[in-house]
Amino acid sequence: MAYSLHKLADSPIILFYSPPGEDIASEFETISAEMIRLLDAQSVPVFLLLDITHVALGLDDMLRGASLATRGPNPVLRHPRIRECVFVITDPTAIMALRALSSATFGQVKVVSFPAMNEALDYCRRRASTLDL
Repeated sequence: MAYSLHKLADSPIILFYSPPGEDIASEFETISAEMIRLLDAQSVPVFLLLDITHVALGLDDMLRGASLATRGPNPVLRHPRIRECVFVITDPTAIMALRALSSATFGQVKVVSFPAMNEALDYCRRRASTLDL
């Protein structure tokens, strides 16, 4: 478990980061449960910021992760404390898969993506400053 998951002290942002070489596909359920526990502990809606630039997933893993995150008894991307889901991602195939989350198949989950962490953080902080959280 080399990934990190924590709430930023200065912003309503929960950050997930997976370093290069980490196989998170085998940990989807564990990661999802940790995210839900952290989201449950929040008193206001937060941005869920997922940096998956170094994650290499096959199509099967992408579909399994999308299903787990959007359907079933505890779909993390539908948690009531999520204000918005923001991804940092550069892989073209993964970007296309991410866009599929907005389809009816996955419940039309609204997500945005950026190619760099600084852009994603700026977006979240700008949006947080204009929202009544």
